Amino acid sequence: MIITRTSPVSGIERALELPVTQEQLDNWQGGMLIQKACPNLCSDQLEFIKTGITHDEWNEIFGEEEEDDEDFEDRYLTDAEVDELRVDGYNPF
Repeated sequence: MIITRTSPVSGIERALELPVTQEQLDNWQGGMLIQKACPNLCSDQLEFIKTGITHDEWNEIFGEEEEDDEDFEDRYLTDAEVDELRVDGYNPF
C-alpha cells in the first residue's frame, strides 16, 4: 500500500510503498498500538506512518543510534545487589 505523509521536519511530502493493509491501519487508527497493528513493519516504517519522519531525518535530529557493547545479562542486578535493596525483610521484587 502506498502511504503518503508530509514530514514536520522538512515539510517534504513523500510516498512510500509499505507492506501494510487497510485493516492494519484501521486497527491502529482505532486505538491499537501501531507496533501491534503492524507487527511486520520495522521501526522506521512505523515512524513514517505515524509522523512522516524518515530514517535520515530522525538521525539528523537525534543522531545515529549507538550500539551497546555491554552484554544484556550485565544489566541485571546480582543477587548481592538485590539483597542490598531489601530493607527489614521487605522484598520489592
